[in-house]
Amino acid sequence: MSGNEARSRNVQTQQVWHACLQRACVYVNVQDEYSNLVQEWNRQRSLSLERALLRILYPLMARELRTKLLEEAKLSIIRVCISSLSVFLSVCLSVCCLLL
Repeated sequence: MSGNEARSRNVQTQQVWHACLQRACVYVNVQDEYSNLVQEWNRQRSLSLERALLRILYPLMARELRTKLLEEAKLSIIRVCISSLSVFLSVCLSVCCLLL
């Protein structure tokens, strides 16, 4: 290989490397652009999710829980009252029977 051919090959190799480097730089810039876009999208998604949870879902769940607890408390009180009334009536019945 002569000196001119070696220089020519060296120049061609440098041009190829330069083109590859330029493509890599463009790719990095595109990645950064998309990365910022993705970060902004994720931020907006987080904000909308937080807003939906705080303004819609949590109040709805609290209302539902309050309603369910109130209903269970009412049923429990009714059961206790029924049991107490049953005991009271059985005692009254036995006392009445003794008096007759």
